[in-house]
Amino acid sequence: MLGNKFIQGMPLEARVVLLAARSVSGSNGEVELDPVLSNADINWGTIRSYLDYHDLSSLVYPDFRKYSLISNAGIKSLENVYYYCLFYNSLLWHEFVMVATILKENSIVFTPLKGVAFIAERLYKERSFSRPMCDIDLLIKKEDLGFVETIMEGLGYSKNTHGLKEDYWKNHHFQ
Repeated sequence: MLGNKFIQGMPLEARVVLLAARSVSGSNGEVELDPVLSNADINWGTIRSYLDYHDLSSLVYPDFRKYSLISNAGIKSLENVYYYCLFYNSLLWHEFVMVATILKENSIVFTPLKGVAFIAERLYKERSFSRPMCDIDLLIKKEDLGFVETIMEGLGYSKNTHGLKEDYWKNHHFQ
């Protein structure tokens, strides 16, 4: 954990983002944002840039919306990201449930990873659906790959190798 001396030496905007991340993750108990966020010298444009860079905007919106120092436009911007994230993650969750059901029906053992796993395990508590995601990651057994590819293609999914040869992905992910 970062020491208080180091944190106090950080720019104010970086401290806000660090404290917000700790608050969201629950990694440091109750984090008191009020003293820092009530500072009139804060550059909200810089904070917003940091939040966007670290994909925290949607997660901090519930906490940040109560502070009067943030402009209405700033709050509205965070709110838009928050609701977009909820909507998109709901779509991804629906897709995950459908795929998971079909894999289970076909006796395929799998483990959800990253974003979907965070929602399934509710690692962010009531904010699980506001954690940004862009896809669904599943870990499957190497010997099930061909069958799972067939299932996924049957569901309308297509393979995107991002310009790399398929062997790269198989060699990179199966070790």
